[in-house]
Amino acid sequence: MKHSLEYFSLHYHDMWLSLVLHARHVRASPSVSFKAQVANMKAMCIAAFLVSSNTCWAVSDKLAYELQERCGKQASAEFKREFGTGIDSNKKGTTVTTFRNHYSARLNACLYLLTASGFLVDTKGKASPPFRSQNLFDLNENREIGAFWRREDLDKPIQCQVNGQSCHSEVEFEALIKPLLEE
Repeated sequence: MKHSLEYFSLHYHDMWLSLVLHARHVRASPSVSFKAQVANMKAMCIAAFLVSSNTCWAVSDKLAYELQERCGKQASAEFKREFGTGIDSNKKGTTVTTFRNHYSARLNACLYLLTASGFLVDTKGKASPPFRSQNLFDLNENREIGAFWRREDLDKPIQCQVNGQSCHSEVEFEALIKPLLEE
């Protein structure tokens, strides 16, 4: 990122220096009318603006890509550390966990959505009904944004909320998190 900003600063400085030198040359030429000088200066200013704005967009696009890439690596490392391959099967039950990540520029957040499904076994060896859960985290802030948890034998979820707003189904939960994961 530092390299990109240094390049932008040098490029921007060189462009304006060229503009000033060109303007001095045009002003010094007695054969060029005042209207032509003004028109030439306007054209140069517009060209300078377009070049500088395109450079700004290129820098911000590169930065956005770098932040998305860093978020993906951070989410992948977190998942591997916490869940390994994502499959956990032992005498307490079986759980399959997956993840999805997204960098939100508006929130400046690395969003990490965990989805788990499986069943648990009680101490007597009896399996509970299957469950499904989704948890959305901001990895940069180390905080949970939303949580959904439901057992298949129940009509309503045991837990369903996003940013403190309650929901009553997985469809509602997904509708609340969708704008966050797509911006």
